[in-house]
Amino acid sequence: MIVAIHQPNYAPWLGYFAKIARADIFVFLDDAQFSKNSYINRVQVRNGDKPHWLTIPVKVHLGDRINAISPAHPDWKAKHCSSLQNFYRTAPAFRQEWPKIRALLEAAPAANIACINQHIIEGLASLLGLSTR
Repeated sequence: MIVAIHQPNYAPWLGYFAKIARADIFVFLDDAQFSKNSYINRVQVRNGDKPHWLTIPVKVHLGDRINAISPAHPDWKAKHCSSLQNFYRTAPAFRQEWPKIRALLEAAPAANIACINQHIIEGLASLLGLSTR
């Protein structure tokens, strides 16, 4: 039995999903301390040939755990959807895949950053055909 553990990052990189794919069980380590400027609440995407950060603004105090951090602005989903649509609308398969990605982001719970990230990771893993528990 292979168990993999990782903090719930926001829309993580492909290697994160490779880790999930190699495991029999994947555990979200969401009670670790939140790190400012980490990938817990932000991800770097491409805007043409330039990098761009998508960041979920959060309310945080020193020492807070990931599962205690809430979004600071309720409109972050709409802003991220708009940015992603603008950045990738000319990409191959955009028309086919964008509705799934948009629906995944729009359905993200508002509870806390751990729940948001877990929802997005599980949704993306499902789209990739991963069935790890």
